Order: sequence, then structure tokens, then C-alpha cells
Amino acid sequence: MKTTQFWYMGLRRPEDFRDPGIVRPFLEALVKRGFILLDMWGGGEERERFLDLWYGILFFPEREEVRGLTEQERAALLEPKIWPGLEERLRRFCSEPLDPQERVAIDVYAAAQEGELKGLDWCFVLYCPAEEEEEVPAEMAYALVTEQLLKTEGKQGFWRRELPLLLYRYWRPLVVYLVEQTERPLPRGEDERVEIRYLYGENLYSAEVVERWGRERLKGTPGAWVEELEGGGLWLHVYRREEAMAYLGLELPVW
Repeated sequence: MKTTQFWYMGLRRPEDFRDPGIVRPFLEALVKRGFILLDMWGGGEERERFLDLWYGILFFPEREEVRGLTEQERAALLEPKIWPGLEERLRRFCSEPLDPQERVAIDVYAAAQEGELKGLDWCFVLYCPAEEEEEVPAEMAYALVTEQLLKTEGKQGFWRRELPLLLYRYWRPLVVYLVEQTERPLPRGEDERVEIRYLYGENLYSAEVVERWGRERLKGTPGAWVEELEGGGLWLHVYRREEAMAYLGLELPVW
């Protein structure tokens, strides 16, 4: 079955997801890692041509339109960068008055023509939903990918190791957690109170959450491998969820 995986972040402050001093370094780190970033909802025909050629170069090099590309055109197409249309959307998003329903959806494509990240594409969203939307944090960003795109160890390694560490390092959120399609993300209110009521397979906690729960208590969680993070955070890799939740006094929700 094809499932979708989401990395959710509960941010410290509503303004963090619109702060260019946070957004820009994170996106530049993705470019440095070899990704091309586009505005999901902009670009028109130019964007459509990019998608067609990107896919063709990687998987159908004998297609006529792909064979007709010069080396310079190919290099320009696959250059890791932030596209101008996305630059403009981000400028407006970070400078204009806040619309709670406004979001920026960023398509992220690997520039690699070979190797571990070839063919990986995913989406990163900056979003501030309305207060009545209880199933998502009120100030957050999230990344999503369809599992069918994670068939190699390299792609899995980026998605499950590199990306959450980048989210943690650049955004310094209260929590980061990996949600499968069949699970609901935690509402923001719980993050605001620095409370945890449920464990996912992967859970990165800020120093605030760790100190609230007790560092040694969290490090002793059975059914989980606990990794220390910079800045005092902890990463719980949970492999026996019910055992770990029982130890922490959590109850499995009825959804």
C-alpha cells in the first residue's frame, strides 16, 4: 500500500514560520544538499516544462525533447537553486500582513542524475491554520513524501535522518515528529503546554520538553532508542510503541 509520511514541527512562536532569518538558511541548506526548490502553485508553463524535463532526464533520456537539450541547458535545468517565482512568493509571505489561511507550498526536487537521491521529490509547507482546525498545530511547518519514492536506502536515509536533523537545527521547534498517513498529528495546544500525549515512531523533543518530562526518565524509555541532540534535545526512535507509552503514562488514543 502506498502511504504518505509527514514530518511535522510545532514551532515556538507564530512568527517563526514567516521569519526570513529562519526560513532562508533552511532553504539554502537544502540547495547546498543538492535540491531544486519551486513554488508548487506558481510558475505556469515554465514549471510544467521543468517537471517534464526533470523526469525525462532521470528516467527517459531517449525522449526527443530530452535528447535535444544542450549540455548548458541540462546543467541550468538541474542546477540546485531557489526558483525566482518562489523567491517572490516567500518575499510577500514574510513581509505582508498575516493571513491565517495563507501558506507557501514548496516543491523540492533532487538535482542528482545518479546516486542516492536520484528521483527524490517531496514537499515542504509553511502554514498557519485557523484556530478551529484542531488536527494540526496552529503554527507549524511540515514536509511530506509518498512512500513509493523512498525505495532506496539513500532516500530513506535522507528522509528519516538528514531531514529531521535539518528541521531541528534550523527551526529549533518544540517538537518534530514523523506521522504516517493513518495517524493524526498532535494539536498545537499540547505543544504550547510542552506536553506529550502520544508517541510516534520518531519524536524529536526540544530541551523544554525534555526538562518538563525529565531527561533521565525519557532516556530510560523501554521500547525506544534515545539519541541526544544538540541544544539539549532528545530523539526517541520508538520501536515498541505501546510499551514506551505505558512507561511514560500515556494512553493510546481512540481515533
